[in-house]
Amino acid sequence: DDVQKVANKFEQELGKNYEKEWQKLLNQGNKYSYSKNDSIQSINNFLEAEAKKGNVFFKLNKTGKLDFSASPFTKSQQQNVIKIMVDEINTASPKNIAEIRALKQRLNAIYQEYSSQFGKNPQLSRVVTNMVNAVDEALPKELRNISKAYSEGLSFLSKVDELLLPTSKVTGELKGTTVSRIKSIGKE
Repeated sequence: DDVQKVANKFEQELGKNYEKEWQKLLNQGNKYSYSKNDSIQSINNFLEAEAKKGNVFFKLNKTGKLDFSASPFTKSQQQNVIKIMVDEINTASPKNIAEIRALKQRLNAIYQEYSSQFGKNPQLSRVVTNMVNAVDEALPKELRNISKAYSEGLSFLSKVDELLLPTSKVTGELKGTTVSRIKSIGKE
């Protein structure tokens, strides 16, 4: 019970700080930019490092065109996750911090939508995680710092949630989780 209270307080503070920092960036307007080329290059850096280890997941040329000829992933995995994320990155042209934030939220939504496939294929999970991180690398430093702090907070809350009972002792029903509440705050 005390752990839940502390987790709830942490959740509230994390959400408040996240929103406060975002508001600061939004108030500064068009000072920030997003580089699609940096994002594609970051994905390629990951792919090249993996290829040196003998892992070829897919190839992505400088214009963002995909080649799955040597990929271990099934067609549905390629099309449902990787292709959708790369298409989102390729078509993105955010002009201000609000649009950059929206791009990151869309990628996270795609990631969440298909996350059930990741448990079945840890390689796919790692690739997709690195693609989301690649987009972070193309974002302004200030935005990366806010996202990193928020992600670390979510990770902490996930660990706390794992320690708490998943069901109510009284009703036996699943409880709403701290993590799901804080995630909904971050998506607003």
